[in-house]
Amino acid sequence: MRKLLKKFPLLEALVRRGYYFLRNEPIIVPYDLSAEKIRKLLGKDHPTILEIGCHDGENTQWFIEQFKQPVIHCFEPDPRAIKKFRENFSQYTSVSLHEFALGDKAGTATFHQSSHSDPTGDWDASGSLMAPKNHLKEYPWVTFDSSVTVDVETLDAFCEKNDVKEVDFIWMDVQGAELKVISGGNKTFAKTRFIVTEYNNKELYSGQPHMKQILAALPNHRVLARYSDDLLLVLK
Repeated sequence: MRKLLKKFPLLEALVRRGYYFLRNEPIIVPYDLSAEKIRKLLGKDHPTILEIGCHDGENTQWFIEQFKQPVIHCFEPDPRAIKKFRENFSQYTSVSLHEFALGDKAGTATFHQSSHSDPTGDWDASGSLMAPKNHLKEYPWVTFDSSVTVDVETLDAFCEKNDVKEVDFIWMDVQGAELKVISGGNKTFAKTRFIVTEYNNKELYSGQPHMKQILAALPNHRVLARYSDDLLLVLK
């Protein structure tokens, strides 16, 4: 059947749409989200951006290049990624790095650090507050042999403390801890103009929410686009 559909692109597209319609899910678009798309959506030179799970700043660089005067708050709990981030962005006054995780309550938590099965490898991009589950099968080359205790704050408390009243854009990449972050930031999320959040329906991490659970937790937003691993949401 798949070979047949490949010969008829229009038929394949109709079948795909029917599949997602029956599952009551937004269709996956066949392209990736671009930095230019984000710039056009926000439509201003000085947006307030919250990057939750910034790692070494790959996406932070996007925002710096796309906007003239952004205010960017970045959150990252893994000491290894923090070191890289500070080396890359210490010269930017528009970027503030906050060295803690965001969650559903303030305190401390165990952060499961990712690494590479090859001792010479360096893979610290899959760490999470959630313990790995199917990630161990889907990506066997990624190991989780170490953990570290990290500080945790809630997003709403952070915004109140730092007088962050309006948020134009949230970029969330927290490896399965989406509901924890949303729970601790309900007020902030409810008024944020645009949100990009990673999702995965295979429960790569223990307790990881699937796409529909994430959408249910963000009732003030609708799906603008669904990508293979990300959701782009807009305030209703």
